Amino acid sequence: MSRKSLGKDGNLVSKSIAELGINYNYPNVAAVLLVATAGIAHLSLIPEHGDVLILAAFFAGVGILQLALGGFFLFFSSKWLYRIGILSSMVLIPLYFATRFIGISIGHYNEPEPIDALGLLVKAAELGFMVILLHLSRTGNLGNERKGGGIAMATSKSDTAPLKPASLILVGLLLGASFGIIVGLSIGQPQFTQLLPRAPVAMGQNIREYTLIVEPKQMKLGDKTWEVWTYNGTVPAPTLKGKVGEILRVKVINRHNITHSFHTHLSGYKFEMDGSQANIIAGKGVGSMIHPNREYVYEFQLRTAGIFYFHCHSADGGRSISQHIRMGLYGAIIVDEPDISPAKDFVLFYGEGQPGSPAPFVINNRGIPGGEMALMEAFEKGGFDAVAAQLNVTVTAFKVKKDDVVRLHIINIGDLYHSHHHHGFEHRSIRTLRGDSWAASVLPLMPGQADTLEFRAIESGIWLIHCHVVSHADAGMIAVLIVE
Repeated sequence: MSRKSLGKDGNLVSKSIAELGINYNYPNVAAVLLVATAGIAHLSLIPEHGDVLILAAFFAGVGILQLALGGFFLFFSSKWLYRIGILSSMVLIPLYFATRFIGISIGHYNEPEPIDALGLLVKAAELGFMVILLHLSRTGNLGNERKGGGIAMATSKSDTAPLKPASLILVGLLLGASFGIIVGLSIGQPQFTQLLPRAPVAMGQNIREYTLIVEPKQMKLGDKTWEVWTYNGTVPAPTLKGKVGEILRVKVINRHNITHSFHTHLSGYKFEMDGSQANIIAGKGVGSMIHPNREYVYEFQLRTAGIFYFHCHSADGGRSISQHIRMGLYGAIIVDEPDISPAKDFVLFYGEGQPGSPAPFVINNRGIPGGEMALMEAFEKGGFDAVAAQLNVTVTAFKVKKDDVVRLHIINIGDLYHSHHHHGFEHRSIRTLRGDSWAASVLPLMPGQADTLEFRAIESGIWLIHCHVVSHADAGMIAVLIVE
């Protein structure tokens, strides 16, 4: 809008703006809005990169520069300001795409970053800003110099030359991008910040949604303290459940200081949901390897009933993949048939303890050195109460009622061979053997192997569960099933 269109003498608002030296012509206001929103977006990234000082300083510096340019262009103009504005966009736009396709090596950021919607909108805003500055530079409407060195921003009687229709449409679209940045920052949803293929959702299809937060935790038992890495503060992680035909959607937030991921043993999912080093190598689904202070949304069509599990597939921080898993980053996924009969479901993870933990072999990350012998010693010293004090502290315990149907979902998450044996009840496999029982009532567990056993708890008692590599049980790999 030109000043002439406001009337021969102008109205009160236009006179006040003119007295302030503000240029309210469309291209100039658009430039200010675009660069200011880009600056706000860059400042919003500071907490996300706070663990790497140089990156936090970079985003702070870029954000402050862009906000300053917006303020200067609102009141002043000079060839040097225009050059700084154009040059900044010419540097920042290629730099963004370089970090997405080539990667950078700063701190733990040594891999390509995922292309995100917010980043693309910021680059669109910077491109629009640069287009307008190039237009103003070409038309020569940089304003009139005042005494004292200040240069008024296009306050002369000659208005800034209008943009051509094509440029007008482009700048309009880029202003829309600027609005999108503001909306995205206010929403902060992964659907906005992450460009991912979504699993197609049929009408009426149920979606199971979970949020998992990766964070370290200190464990303490007696005078021993050791570190574990967790999903949602527990080892193993909370069990994820769904039924065939549903969609499993899991948002994973990384609050640790190294890269982690969420890799499942499901099948038939999109490559972007793999959560492995292959995503980085292929340059597809790179964000599924989640940097610190980032998040990623994984989606899976649940196609097959069974017991599955998930674990971290990262080797960041000088730790191998097996060490990331052993530190505690694993959990179960139970996929049931839609018409499955009700039962008491329990998950048992057999594995090795973390460095510093009291027991070398554990069930659900609990173990009591000495196994059943240690429980007997506790009983002899303090009676049943002394044994009860160990339940779900050093000995994993489950409780059911007599005649309940029990399903034990059993997984070997460790690197060694283990086996599962529970006293008193059949070992009927409803997954691997399709209803047959394991010979000698022992479920063999190669590393990574899993199965589901089902039985009816027909007899009351405190029933032992343990690895039948008996030396492992003696070292702590025991649990109990209490049938009341």
